[in-house]
Amino acid sequence: MTIQQAAALLRTPRVEWTQPQVWCDLGCGEGLFTRTLATLLAPGSTIYAVDRNQPALGRIPDERHGVTIRKILGDLNDDSLQLPSADVWCGKIKCAGAADVR
Repeated sequence: MTIQQAAALLRTPRVEWTQPQVWCDLGCGEGLFTRTLATLLAPGSTIYAVDRNQPALGRIPDERHGVTIRKILGDLNDDSLQLPSADVWCGKIKCAGAADVR
């Protein structure tokens, strides 16, 4: 999948793309959607890239297009994993705004 194809999947009118936001990409792997989000989000936004694969996280930049990318090494099946507060949670193409997560 290309960044353009990933962007087409992520774009939605429900997201205010012009305002800085905090996203959490769960199970980010090597960061295709993390990198794509960084091209879509407003500068000043933050993306938390979460994965259990340290080498994959190492291939994700710390910043892209004015968006800060913070990497978190952890397994989503581990109850002790501490996740940050975020406006939108995204994982394997399914995204939910904070108001949608109950």
